[in-house]
Amino acid sequence: MGSREQVGRNCPYCGAIIAYDEYFCRACHKRIYDQQDFSAPSPLKAETFVVAARNPWIAGILSFVSPGLGQFYNAETMKGFLFFLALIVISFDMVATDILTRFHAIFFFGVWILSIFDAFYSAWQISHFVKPCTTGASYALYILLVLYAFIVGLHLYTGQPDTAYLAKLFPPVALMAG
Repeated sequence: MGSREQVGRNCPYCGAIIAYDEYFCRACHKRIYDQQDFSAPSPLKAETFVVAARNPWIAGILSFVSPGLGQFYNAETMKGFLFFLALIVISFDMVATDILTRFHAIFFFGVWILSIFDAFYSAWQISHFVKPCTTGASYALYILLVLYAFIVGLHLYTGQPDTAYLAKLFPPVALMAG
């Protein structure tokens, strides 16, 4: 009877089969430091590889629609909430200060433009391995997209909310409304 030759060994982190010449595990995406000793975990800290690249154009377009969406796409949930909260606070005049009311349009469109550039640049950094991103898009992106789709669908079906309300949520509508 002939002997069976082993194709690879098991990953010390997750147990997946790894070829002898592999430098990282394709299952858990952790770097294998010691190529000879696969039986025990390496004393060195495991290195996680980027598995979720981002398209800068998609991130920019999402932030063009509404601030925060591009950041949620880039899995930067806190930054997305900050941009979204800034849009809501400025749009609905929740903070009534003299400077905010005098320069309302500058703050409104400033947050919007800053959100677009931030989403584009962060996605570029993620896709060029400057900034790590090992998760998919934030769940808040999908929640906001469903909410926005509901609002737009309601507007198209009934005419309510009116265009002035939509302009508070979507800066491109505010540009078109003048």
